[in-house]
Amino acid sequence: MKAVDIHEALIEAGHQIGYSTVCRYVKDHKSKGQEVFIRQRYAPGSSTEFDWGMTKLIIGGKQKNMMLSVFTLAHSNHRWAMLFYRQDMPSFLQSHVAYLSDIQGVPIEIVYDNMKTAVAKCTIRQSDKLPTDDLLKISTYYEFDYRFCNVAKGNEKGHVERSVEYVRRKAFCRKDQFDTLQQAQDHLQAEVQRLNDKPVKDNSISINDVLKTEQKKMIPLSTTSYDYAITQQYRLDKYHTISIDTNHYSVPDSIHGPMIDVKLYPHQIIIYNKTNQKAAKHTRLHAKHQWCIDINHYWKSMTPKPGALSHSEPLHQVPKHIKLLFEKYYSKIPQVYIQLCHYCATELIDIQLLIQATQLTYTQSPHNTLSFDKVKWNMVSLINAILEEKSNV
Repeated sequence: MKAVDIHEALIEAGHQIGYSTVCRYVKDHKSKGQEVFIRQRYAPGSSTEFDWGMTKLIIGGKQKNMMLSVFTLAHSNHRWAMLFYRQDMPSFLQSHVAYLSDIQGVPIEIVYDNMKTAVAKCTIRQSDKLPTDDLLKISTYYEFDYRFCNVAKGNEKGHVERSVEYVRRKAFCRKDQFDTLQQAQDHLQAEVQRLNDKPVKDNSISINDVLKTEQKKMIPLSTTSYDYAITQQYRLDKYHTISIDTNHYSVPDSIHGPMIDVKLYPHQIIIYNKTNQKAAKHTRLHAKHQWCIDINHYWKSMTPKPGALSHSEPLHQVPKHIKLLFEKYYSKIPQVYIQLCHYCATELIDIQLLIQATQLTYTQSPHNTLSFDKVKWNMVSLINAILEEKSNV
């Protein structure tokens, strides 16, 4: 109720009381319950705070909701930020690895709110909260302590709460269009560097200079890099792909399921075979319901059914010059194209040599059908000529 509603309720109940009296009572009651904040003072290198923010950017002509990871040192107010497409665990871990590498030290404590990437079990009582397994692993690796804020108490990490808004505004209020994510990240880093070059409040020393003092009090940084990938298993479907966040990624047809081991990074995925060897790598897609297909993953499967090649998704996604090679010389003989491409993939031969060998074979006998043996012969001849030229040099 507002004061006017309370006054009306009292009058209806038969009480003789003025509206101003009710207003004074409500004001006094509110002031008694006002929270008192305790000013904090942090020693150099003792604490840094982490938080996520969201900013709308235009990347490559399309508007994206980008996630902004921000760290702020409590003593110097030194800020650091990085852009991601997702607020997921690989992004959470990469931001930590990149941040600690940049400041060349590990703060004694990192403070988080109740984000799901940090807190596995969120409770009212602080003592009952549990960290995620990945936070536990990375904190053990770098030897830092972690602390969680109370529920709905963002003021407990007030440095970074203000920094998210401040960094976002200073970096992107006047420029929010970029060709690539890397271009946007470079712009963000330049702006954050400019902010850190400013002097500390009530002092002539810059924030970056104070950071040097903090580094001396931090935990030494490990010389080996922390692997921030998340290892998971995914089910292989009938198209020999795995689905991650609604997007499909091809798996080499030499690997058989039903479950495939995958390492997830913020911007790429790596597929492993049954002997834990790297079998394939894809750039991670950031749209929805997309297909990322490598035609080299399907040569063995297409050998007994060459007719499936011409309208296939793998052929649709190959680089333009490889697709033109098929359409110009092999559209009527797809089995020869498959054999040659499979041979090149197996022997690690550059596809440009196949293009040159095809053109040479066609020039030699334009009225004859291209064959695997003829094109292979010319391709081997080209390779030998290159090796001979290198040996003479």
